[in-house]
Amino acid sequence: SARIPPLSGYEFNLIARLFNKLSDQSAASAREMEPRVEKRTKAVIKLQKENIRLRLIEEKEMIYGNLHDSLGARLTGINISNHVARSALERDEKQVLNEMLDRIERNTMQGIRDLKDILSAGDTEIVHQRDFIYYIDKLVRERLRLKDIRLNTELPKQAELALFEQRFLHDLEKLIQELVSNTMKHSAATEVSIVLEPGVQLVRLSYRDNGDGFVLKEALKNGFGLNGLFSRAERMDGILKIVSRPGRGSEFNFQFRVGDL
Repeated sequence: SARIPPLSGYEFNLIARLFNKLSDQSAASAREMEPRVEKRTKAVIKLQKENIRLRLIEEKEMIYGNLHDSLGARLTGINISNHVARSALERDEKQVLNEMLDRIERNTMQGIRDLKDILSAGDTEIVHQRDFIYYIDKLVRERLRLKDIRLNTELPKQAELALFEQRFLHDLEKLIQELVSNTMKHSAATEVSIVLEPGVQLVRLSYRDNGDGFVLKEALKNGFGLNGLFSRAERMDGILKIVSRPGRGSEFNFQFRVGDL
């Protein structure tokens, strides 16, 4: 708001006029900038709110995915074990009945632990250590055996897997859990093959079954399972390709980036 009055002398008067003109331009510019700054501030606030909304959606989808993959697999195991137990009871096969009751109890307790892990998960999420090879060759094989499905595996040595983060192996387990659940519920398969190929920069996982197969576009519309697999693969910095035809089984090929390319 400073102003210089007219001064004697041409040079001084010229300086005064130029200063006053600059002052007027500065005031006009400030008046023009006010609505722009207000508009930009509103835009920034809107972007911040949208960012928060998207983060909440991402976290919600991750929780839904973990619930679906973990508890869905446990509930599927409980349901199948229950059917086997009922059949064993009718045939008075006490050993089979006791085995199925033990399975139901183990799945229930593991489901409770999974739920606690999911609800308490965050940026400092703790992943329980577990032998990945044991999980595939023992636990997955036992699950598939409930439906008389044979499992073939090609797995690396435990020392090779030790190079990867436990978080990555945990997510691989979740993927395989969901694939096995889908096979047991929908495929009518008699054989499953799991091949894991670790590399320096890429890890490949192949899961095949000889079941009924499906039309991919229709399957994506009708269920959360496949969409959940794609979402989890993306979160793991990976891609998924599915090959399936009715009556010709299904093949799920994952490729994960674990190093800088």
